Amino acid sequence: MTKSIRYALLSATLAFGVVGCGKHTQSTKVIPITADNHGFTPLKVEVKKGESVTLRFTRTSDQTCAKKVVFPGIGITKALPLNQSVDIPLPTTKTGTLAFHCGMGMLKGSVVVD
Repeated sequence: MTKSIRYALLSATLAFGVVGCGKHTQSTKVIPITADNHGFTPLKVEVKKGESVTLRFTRTSDQTCAKKVVFPGIGITKALPLNQSVDIPLPTTKTGTLAFHCGMGMLKGSVVVD
């Protein structure tokens, strides 16, 4: 088999895998959260079990201790640079509450998976 035929077969296989058999792929729900001198807004987010969810944190003030966000229950810590969005995909395979807080543990929020 020539290299160009192998390439064509690989490309077709990958395209079929990406497009699928006409099945609808689930889109990701992006939820914006602001970190400022008042804390996290919104404080509480509710999502459905199995839903594809990404939290988009944006720190808009330097007058806050929310220069990082910590999800202790799932082992995620991310820096929040000033005026830059930071996306954090969340696991939603189990129902319950995922708590998050600033690096100092003073400002808190939660994600309820129902």
